[in-house]
Amino acid sequence: MQAKLMFLHALSPLHAGTGQGVGAIDLPIAREKGTEIPIVPGSSLKGVLR
Repeated sequence: MQAKLMFLHALSPLHAGTGQGVGAIDLPIAREKGTEIPIVPGSSLKGVLR
């Protein structure tokens, strides 16, 4: 599998959520498991570019 690093510049606010609420947090942000860095999943990009 090949990985590609992409940088995005959003012109409007962006929220890439996990789709699951945790306790009092309704819209948690999708994060990489090892580093906790916020990520935009490929499925989110696919949906936007359709």
